[in-house]
Amino acid sequence: MTRLAFLLVVALLLAGCPRPTPKGTERLSSPAAGSVRVLAVKVKETPETLHYQWSLLGERNWTVPSISEGKASLSDVYKLNDPTKIGGCHTWLCDVIFTKGSGDDWQWELRLRGSNGKTATETGTGSGTPEILVKDDQDTKLAADISLAKLGEKTLTLAIPK
Repeated sequence: MTRLAFLLVVALLLAGCPRPTPKGTERLSSPAAGSVRVLAVKVKETPETLHYQWSLLGERNWTVPSISEGKASLSDVYKLNDPTKIGGCHTWLCDVIFTKGSGDDWQWELRLRGSNGKTATETGTGSGTPEILVKDDQDTKLAADISLAKLGEKTLTLAIPK
């Protein structure tokens, strides 16, 4: 090996060439079969507002969002790229927004919307200190019931079927 070739190899090693990542582990790639990728983002945090958003990336489509009693859920599941079905999507956004009221009271909003244009929203009030329970990205096996945030005794959750 010539001296120049040797120096080139050493320079590349010292530069820290990026290593390839296993398929499916990139942040915005599709998750493994039977899983959903949940990507957490803090949108806003002030003394009056706490807003987190989770992007959901699936390896299947969901068609219908719904929210009841602080539980957001998706339904009408079908395979990604199923040529016989339409109207679903594999990317969804879930928002939790806490807005300070008077005293110890807060208003909460739970919103679930898909790239198919469908949205579900629910609001409520409670006392206590808002707490975000999922702050980091994660891959979760389906079916999943994820506790996203809490206000006093009220826990806001996300249910994703298989």
